[in-house]
Amino acid sequence: MIITINLPVSKHLKEFLTTKFGKEYHLGTDNWFGVLISTLLERKSCWDFKPKKEEQNTEFYSIHIKLSYANKHGIFLTKGHEELLRKSIESLFRENIYEQALLNKECYGIDYKTTILNCLEYYGITDDNSNYLQALMRDFSRKKDRIETRRGE
Repeated sequence: MIITINLPVSKHLKEFLTTKFGKEYHLGTDNWFGVLISTLLERKSCWDFKPKKEEQNTEFYSIHIKLSYANKHGIFLTKGHEELLRKSIESLFRENIYEQALLNKECYGIDYKTTILNCLEYYGITDDNSNYLQALMRDFSRKKDRIETRRGE
């Protein structure tokens, strides 16, 4: 028997996860996503996390967990856990794209925006409206120096 968690995510995160892991994810601890999920699902005391703003999470990404795993470790998923998981995935997704942009600029002279657009295209994220691309570019501009400094340490 399998337990399914339908994690609410934004459209771009669903495309990222689908490209990275397939249409559905089967929990394992052999990659970062499985470790992140299993850590959040372990039996813990009840706490809640309040999101800062309401986001448009209109898509769902299915995560399957074997019943034997759930029985052995216990699972408890609050809305706060969902928010932390979504925030972690978004952070990892953005940092991955930003590092690619810096690498391509340094090694090949490719413009940052071109790399970011190529990454979005690779993950199947279409730019239906340019708001997401603009948000990524603004965020990249704010974080670029910090990422470069971190690399040089």
